Amino acid sequence: PYLASLAVGLHKCLEQSHDRLAIDQAFEQFLVALIERQRDFREGLGERFDGAARDPIITTMRDYIHHTYDQDIGLDDVARMGGLSRYQALRRFKAAVGMTPHAYLVDRRVRAARQFLAAGDSPADVASQCGFYDQSHLNRVFKRRVGTTPAQYRRG
Repeated sequence: PYLASLAVGLHKCLEQSHDRLAIDQAFEQFLVALIERQRDFREGLGERFDGAARDPIITTMRDYIHHTYDQDIGLDDVARMGGLSRYQALRRFKAAVGMTPHAYLVDRRVRAARQFLAAGDSPADVASQCGFYDQSHLNRVFKRRVGTTPAQYRRG
C-alpha cells in the first residue's frame, strides 16, 4: 500500500506539476521505497521459501554456498554437496529457494560486500574478500543489485 501510494503520488505530480524539484522529489521517494522493498525481499528469500527450510539437501547446498561465497565454486561442487547431478541440483535448488545457485551466490557476495563496505573497507579490498574477479566486477554487480556504487555505499 505504501509503495502504491507513492506511485500514485508520483503519477499525479507528473500530470499536474511543472515544478522539477517536486517531480524529482516524488520520483526519488518512489525509487528509494522500491529499492528498499526489493532489498528486504531479497534478504528474506531464505526464510520465505519453506521448501528450502524443510529439505536437508537444499539446506546443505545453501549452507555450502553461504560459507564458501568468497571462493570460485561451481555447480559440480554444489551438486556434490547434495549428492545430486548438476541438473537435479539446479532444478531442485531453484524450486526450493526461488533462485539458481549462481544467483544465490552473487546475492550472498553482495550482502557480504555491503557489510565490509559499511565497516569502512575499501572497494578494492572488498572485491577480493567477497570473491569478485576485480573491483570493476564488484562495481557492476553491486550497482545492478543495490542501485549505487560500492564507493557511494561506503560513504553512506
